[in-house]
Amino acid sequence: MNGVSDGFAPAILLVGALAVAAAVARDWLAGRGVPALVGYLAIGFALSTLDHAFGLLNEQAHGAIGLLSRAGIVVLLFRVGLESHPDKLLRQLPNAGLALVVSVVVSAALGFVAARYVLGFALVPSCFAALALTATSVGVSLDTWREAGALDGDAGALLLDLAELDDVLAIFFMALLVAAAPILVAGDGGLLPALAGVSAAMLLKLAALVAGCIVFARYVERPVTDWFERLEAAPTPIIPIIGIGFVIAAIAGWLGISVAVGALFAGLAFSRDPRRVQIDTSFSVLFQFFSPFFFIAIGLQIDVTTLWPALGVGAVLVVAGALGKVVGIGLPLLASQDRAMALTVGVSMVPRAEIAMVIMELGRHLGDGSVPAALFGGMALMSLVTCLVAPPIVRRLLRTVPV
Repeated sequence: MNGVSDGFAPAILLVGALAVAAAVARDWLAGRGVPALVGYLAIGFALSTLDHAFGLLNEQAHGAIGLLSRAGIVVLLFRVGLESHPDKLLRQLPNAGLALVVSVVVSAALGFVAARYVLGFALVPSCFAALALTATSVGVSLDTWREAGALDGDAGALLLDLAELDDVLAIFFMALLVAAAPILVAGDGGLLPALAGVSAAMLLKLAALVAGCIVFARYVERPVTDWFERLEAAPTPIIPIIGIGFVIAAIAGWLGISVAVGALFAGLAFSRDPRRVQIDTSFSVLFQFFSPFFFIAIGLQIDVTTLWPALGVGAVLVVAGALGKVVGIGLPLLASQDRAMALTVGVSMVPRAEIAMVIMELGRHLGDGSVPAALFGGMALMSLVTCLVAPPIVRRLLRTVPV
């Protein structure tokens, strides 16, 4: 041995320890019916507290967590796209369209009013809060519906449809808001022309990305997957498929659209293949390794010194978020569902997790002018509360409705 210490050893040690901690937290919480993201956020916040007190994390450690967090965003959004077949989404619009529009409008309006006029945030942070509250995390409530045998019914199918459409729409508007935010924060003269120019450029980039993914899905995906299958001994060539997903996400990032949007469209491109269920099953191991780092990084970004004001912000956002989905989903569903089922579907849409925090995390990277620390921490707390409180309420409501 030459006695030279590897400067990356502490970062590698930290990554290994966090991966083990995340796996233990996921298994322990699963046995208690608590979403795993609660544990991931807690791990990140505990690490933030220790780093604030003792300065534990060096530059390499922050870099490693940052890279794994971005990889976590890619796998999270790739999975959303993989589970959202484009043709199916279009077929869902006649049944779910009205509820979707009302849900998005009501959730965004309540989120904006809460952030802008109740909490006193500026215009751009209020827009990020409003957009984050339009998304949902129906996966938190799925196990409860599955336990009740209600997931395969008409209401369960509608719930899944609304959640998928919610997320895709939120990600689309996220790309526009992230592009427009710096101009809105600057507030210089000629704001409207500059904003129109940025929005038009972003729409053109999105159109190019969509067109490229459509061409890939129709003419390239099947031959490429077949070729990888001939090379791979495993039933599904998941590693090169994920690699292609990362490449598409990176291209979207270079275009200024964001890797999150690119990962979503990459998943959508592969979702046309009838073998996607096998792909998703194989994908779960990679998903379980990378996705916790996104939420751990969220917890790590919660500033301990702003925790107290974040509690007040979180409380207001919980109320706005809950009302947005219960009212926004429940009212339009009264035309096709009885009152109890409309309420049950609405409450099932209350949890916010992946997409909401992706939106806030991207805004946070733009600086305090887009997402201040207190708003970021408040949204993380809102995510924790809604994911913990909604499932028990849904479980009780499902006992009162026919399944």
